[in-house]
Amino acid sequence: QGNEGRIESLVNDELAQLRKEPIGDFELSLMKASIVRRVVLGDASASQIGQGLLNDATSGLPLDQSHIDAQHLLATDAHAIQDAFANHIRPENFVRTIEGP
Repeated sequence: QGNEGRIESLVNDELAQLRKEPIGDFELSLMKASIVRRVVLGDASASQIGQGLLNDATSGLPLDQSHIDAQHLLATDAHAIQDAFANHIRPENFVRTIEGP
C-alpha cells in the first residue's frame, strides 16, 4: 500500500517527460525491436497466420496489414512520438486501478 503514491508519481513523471521531450535513441530502438519481434512472432504458427489473415479479410484490410502497420511504426521518429503524447495522451483522464491485498 505504501508504494502506490510512489509508483503513481513515477508513471506521471514519465508521461510528462514523454510530452515535453523526444524519447532517446535507446528507447526508440527498443520500441522498434519490440514491434519487429511482435510481427515476426505473430506469424510464428500456421494457426496464427490463418487467424490474422481471416481477421484482416473480414475487416476489409489488406492481407499484409500487420506488416504495413509495422513499417509505418518503424518509420516513426522520436519527435512524432513526442507529438502524439503531447496532443493525444491525457494522463489526467486515465482511470487508476489498484490490485492487491
